[in-house]
Amino acid sequence: MLFIPILGFSQYTAIPDNNFEQALIDLGYDDVTDGKVLTANVSSIKSLDISNENISDLTGIETFTDLTYLNCGINQLTSLDVSNNTALTHLAFDFNDITSLDVGKNYALNFLECSFNKLTRLNVIGCTVLNKLHCSSNQLTSLDVSQNTALEDLSCAENQLTSLNVSNNTALTFLSCAENQLTSLDLSNNLALNNFNCGRNQFTSLDVSNNTALMYLWCYTNQLSSLDLSKNTALAYLYCYNNQLTSLDLSQNTALVELHCDKNKLTSLDVNKNTALIALDCSGNKITGIDVTNNESLEILNVSSNQGSMTYVNGDKYIGEFKNDKKHGQGTMTYVNGDKFVGEWLNDKKHGQGTMTYVNGDKFVGEWLNDKKNGQGTMTFSDGTIQKGLFKNNKFKEN
Repeated sequence: MLFIPILGFSQYTAIPDNNFEQALIDLGYDDVTDGKVLTANVSSIKSLDISNENISDLTGIETFTDLTYLNCGINQLTSLDVSNNTALTHLAFDFNDITSLDVGKNYALNFLECSFNKLTRLNVIGCTVLNKLHCSSNQLTSLDVSQNTALEDLSCAENQLTSLNVSNNTALTFLSCAENQLTSLDLSNNLALNNFNCGRNQFTSLDVSNNTALMYLWCYTNQLSSLDLSKNTALAYLYCYNNQLTSLDLSQNTALVELHCDKNKLTSLDVNKNTALIALDCSGNKITGIDVTNNESLEILNVSSNQGSMTYVNGDKYIGEFKNDKKHGQGTMTYVNGDKFVGEWLNDKKHGQGTMTYVNGDKFVGEWLNDKKNGQGTMTFSDGTIQKGLFKNNKFKEN
């Protein structure tokens, strides 16, 4: 009888990157750094996090065929091939040096994070169930998301895009395309859009009339001369600073919590109906007066570099000069109780020469320091009594 010995052979996968293999050892999938790993040990892995491991080569990842989750971010990768990893639903490789990626055959992919690379090409055409795509801070000159109809979250900021078509992405709720070279964008089909950032582009006009679900709008640093927000009644946060706006109608935006419209060409601003406002920055405009008496929730107010008047919540009204949001220079304050001060201000306080006329008929003319009568002055009381001389901390210093 002839006996033929049966030899057992173990199949290995080459892992040429020592740091990649060491990461697999640390996770318990390998036991020695020898440039290979048992294929049987890795082919059934579902989830793999090898981020921040100084890996420069992921050769061998093609045999991890059951992978659904892969995070290889914060490494030194210059290329990545996941064409064999067709079960992938979650892929993250942000903060690497990858220049090109094709995931067109990763049909199950739901989440893709590839920001902060050097991508000049990104193919996601076959990813019809892709829900979240973050590809910001790359070198993309084009991006085709026409087949990604399930996309809800798209961030492609800080690239070199000159055009972007999101007309098929009707499920979008978040879109950031800031810091590109866009001159226009059609949002008419994006009815679910809640958060939109197109800051630092070259827009001369922006139509958000169909985006009635919009709560956050960032359109700062463009070339907008007008902005119609009459349909955006849910808008809570508006950042439209550093444009060329000459007017801004916010009468329909009663849910507004923060408004940053500084560095425009506004000559007036009406926020009487925006009673939910907490923060308002309208500095660097040409506004001659603003009434905030209805804005009782206001915590942050910046009106610097505007000349004119301010009506405060308690009814006091100031007309004069401002600096760094404070009364500074020459100005007149009319208090709600009828008192009136005309004179010099420093950091929101009466400071220098000034005249205070009290509602009871008293009148002080003289020097002020830190909101108090300090220095030489004359106090004339309503009964004709006069105090003339040195005042200190609001009190007359008799000789």
